[in-house]
Parts: sequence; C-alpha cells; structure tokens
Amino acid sequence: MNLIEMRDKEERLFKELGAVLDGASGRSLTAEESEKVEKMNNEADALQGQIRSAAAVESAEMRLGSARGSWTMTETKVENTPEKDFRGFAAGNYGREFRALPITGGAAPNAAPLADLGLYRQFIEIMDRLAPMRTICAVDTFSTADIRYPQQASMVTVDDDTAEGIGFDTFEPTFGAKTPTPRKFAVQTSVTQEAVADSLFSLEDIVLRQQAEALAAAQNAAFMLGTGVAAGDDRLFADHSAAGGQLMTAASATTITVKEMVTGLTKLAGTGYFGRSGAFVVSPGVIEALMTEGDSVTRPLLQAQAQSSFSIESPFQIFGRPVYVASEGNAMTTGKFVASYVASDAARIADVQGINFLRDPYTKSATGEINLLASIRSGFAITEARGIVSYKLG
Repeated sequence: MNLIEMRDKEERLFKELGAVLDGASGRSLTAEESEKVEKMNNEADALQGQIRSAAAVESAEMRLGSARGSWTMTETKVENTPEKDFRGFAAGNYGREFRALPITGGAAPNAAPLADLGLYRQFIEIMDRLAPMRTICAVDTFSTADIRYPQQASMVTVDDDTAEGIGFDTFEPTFGAKTPTPRKFAVQTSVTQEAVADSLFSLEDIVLRQQAEALAAAQNAAFMLGTGVAAGDDRLFADHSAAGGQLMTAASATTITVKEMVTGLTKLAGTGYFGRSGAFVVSPGVIEALMTEGDSVTRPLLQAQAQSSFSIESPFQIFGRPVYVASEGNAMTTGKFVASYVASDAARIADVQGINFLRDPYTKSATGEINLLASIRSGFAITEARGIVSYKLG
C-alpha cells in the first residue's frame, strides 16, 4: 500500500472503532466487543507504524528538495563545539554581535558566519525541544519581516457532468495571504569575567539552557494564548470554526476525557486533514485528566503498551498522534481553551533572521560582569484552519 491507501485504511478502521465505542455508550463493553476493540487497536498500531515510516521518508525527501532549491549555507566554521563557541563569544573573540542566517543569499552585512556555528544549532535544538509550539508547527526562516503565506480562499470545483461535445466549465480558485507580524523575544544574562575564564564548569550548559528555556516559554505563551501579541494576531488556543476549523467542547467545565479528545480528532475525517500527520498540544491539566481516566474496571486508558492506541511513551500519543504538554497552557476552568490538534503544515512559525547574540562588556564593567543577550523575531500564523481542532471546556 502507498501512503494514501494506508491513511484511507486507517480512517476506515478509526470509524469502525468509534462505532463500537459509541454503541457501548453508558455501559461496559461485552467480552466480544472488548476482543474486537483490542484487535482493532493492534491493527491500528501496526498500520500507524507503517504510516509514520512512509511519512518520514516523504518528509525527508521534501526537506531535501527544499534545502537544495532555496537555502544557501556557508561552510565556514568558527569553532567545533557549542561550548567553545559560547566561550569564544563570551570572551569577545567574535566581536560584540553575531547572528545566524540560514537564508537564500548568505549572511547579511556585518554578520558573522554562524549558519554552521555549534552555538546556534544547539540553542535552536533546545528551543525546539522545550517549546511544543516549535515542534508541532512548521518553522520557516525569512530574511525580512515582510512575511506572506499564500492562503486559498476558495476551493477548486470539479465539473463532473459534462456531456459529450460540451465544453468544460472553468472554476478559478481565489487566493489571499496571511501576514503574521513578527515580535521580538529577548533574554539577557549576566556572567562574571571569572566564570568565562573558569574551565571547571560549562557556561554553555547553564547560560545557553536558561536563555533557550526563557525564549521557548515566551513563544509558547504568545503563540498559544496570545500573551503580549496584538489583538488581531493569530493564536492557537481559540475558536477557528469561522475559518473552517473544528471546535470540540467538553461536557465538563473542569476536565476532558479521552473520548472527547478522540471525537474532536474524528471531526477532521470530512476535511481531508484526518489522514495527515499531526500532533496535540495540551495544558498540564489535560494530560493529568487523560492519564487518570480509567475504563469500566478502573484500568488507565493511557497505558505504556506497544499494543495500545493510547500510549504514555514519550511523547504521549493518542492513536499515533503525539501529545505535547505546554506548561504555559490555560488552567482547567469554565470556557477555557485547553488543547489543540494541529495537522501537518496547518500552523506556521516565521523566524526573521534566526537568533541574534549580543555581548555587552560595558554596562556592568565596574563589577566585572558581562551581559549576554539572545533575541529572536518570530511571528505565528494559522495557514490552514481546516486542519485545526480546538478543545474547550464546557
């Protein structure tokens, strides 16, 4: 089977499983139903493994093609390791400012060649690992703040009733553009000159992680909840149904169930986005509710078993879809949006010119301290609302 056929089979299996569970609503599953559910779960897990493998190959081929076609990377290396890079920067070996610009046309004027710099790579890796929003969204890098994502405003219509000898009707789709406004995220840390010179501990491990964690938390809050962004800018935890997104409202005002999470996911079955890869991002209270929910004999529905469609392996999964927990998410209170499902490429983060690093040895020179500033300009846009499921408490 190819990837499309596997996803079609997964969708059919998912509907069959949902029908069994719905038929047992309000009562325990019979022995026959339990056996059928277990069999379908096992079949779904095996199929999802095949889908992930095939999707990974497809994604790698697309990334390779994109990289060959539009990215220019410098081969110059300042240092070989992130720690050496950081110490060199803190000591002033690279000047007061440098930046990483993996964009078409090479580095900007007066920018050090950091596209291959270990410090930059590790900083971004830490941010991506600690910021669920940078994991579930596609992340692009632009050379300017003039960002425009094409957006299809109307769909193509198929003319399927043309008689012999009669010309085809012409349908022209219309397009618009999403233009996210990048905002600056910055964090400053002070280190002593003695610490820079001291080789007994790793400055890179301490300062780099602190700054990356701070920027990751700020981006999570901004892009999920809209903290600090303009009123008209996109945020993930919101109702996107007016633009074609799906809304799932929980029955409870204080918790949400596994069935409600799955029901929200099935709403994508009629949009063409169900078969795409995707991931959940949830508030801490959601993962607590899901992990403590049990079946009719109080066994947790989320079990660390390879055969289960609900897995608590890292990251958590629901029917093969990863579940990422964002500590910046909303509290579990009435009317709050507490989770979202994002299909592949439905939401994007736009970085402008990557991470900038600034070294200030003057402001605190009297106390022998050096200020190290890391900043990034990023914007967020929901480019395909039809691939978004928003979960809201009742």
